[in-house]
Amino acid sequence: MPEEDHYPFIIHPFENFDQILGKSSISIYVKEYLEHISAKTCICETEYIDKDYLIDYSKFYARSYSNIPKLTKRYHFFKEEISKENFQNLLETNDPERLKLIKESYLGFIVVKEEIKDPLSNYLFGRTLLTTYKQHDGDDERLFLKHRYQANLFGINLEVDSLPFQQQDEAIGACATVACWISHFPLQQLFGIQSLSPIEITERAQSIPSDCRNFP
Repeated sequence: MPEEDHYPFIIHPFENFDQILGKSSISIYVKEYLEHISAKTCICETEYIDKDYLIDYSKFYARSYSNIPKLTKRYHFFKEEISKENFQNLLETNDPERLKLIKESYLGFIVVKEEIKDPLSNYLFGRTLLTTYKQHDGDDERLFLKHRYQANLFGINLEVDSLPFQQQDEAIGACATVACWISHFPLQQLFGIQSLSPIEITERAQSIPSDCRNFP
């Protein structure tokens, strides 16, 4: 049986970024960001279930007349050059030295909703977690609001210190929806509030009557 049947993944060198994720203004920004943090390899999970998108899908996209799948793709980025053969071997052997190398080189991931387009017909970026810039840059010091998040890539436990981001999906909410979605992650850590998907935030906002314009 072909190896892709065991592990649905595709490995791309980072220089192929434009070919796999397009040239929208957001993808160009993300590409430049990843270049700055030294990305070398992209591993794509071709069949990924994202919790936030699954909720949005069940509440909205599942009722669409378009054939929109509930699965997404998740693109993982690494500082090391990783070949298909080496990664396949790692999955089969769990070699401790290679596991350590891949964990230390992890830069984070982007969930891509390929069948949902933004107004410019580009892919929509869903939940995105990328490691921050270095804290010290010459004489300057950066301060980040971030927490440690987990990712599992075919049984390999990975970690990234960051804060989630995603692109606005106009079908399920306004830009304020995504702003609320991003800001509630650090609030979860501080106050233990419930995690909500974008469409759940929109529903909560619309449940309160107002004389002013309804949000979103």
